[in-house]
Amino acid sequence: MIYEDANAEAPIRQGDIFAGLVIRSSALLDHGQKFMSKQSEAKEKQGYVPKAKPKTCVNCKHFAHEQILMKTPWSSYTKDTNLRCTLGGFKVMKMGTCNEWANDQAQRPALGENSK
Repeated sequence: MIYEDANAEAPIRQGDIFAGLVIRSSALLDHGQKFMSKQSEAKEKQGYVPKAKPKTCVNCKHFAHEQILMKTPWSSYTKDTNLRCTLGGFKVMKMGTCNEWANDQAQRPALGENSK
């Protein structure tokens, strides 16, 4: 690829070194154009998600918990307690999982409600 620069004495080519930087074709595109690398195109085509939400109890619609406001002389924070599965009624860990996992955050039941 050859690009003409009105102020340059010689044409600018992809791979040329200019002020210590290697000129790449993406740097020579107009601002309105979108340049994607082959990796980016492959990721988009496959629907790659870099940070997937795991199927754990904390992301399940059957998960319920209580929060307690803890205060120290310097700050305050919330502590999660009474972590329960409202479907089975048993105590769970945040990173636990089961075969009945469901993701519907809008319909998460309150603690003490049964979702059956």
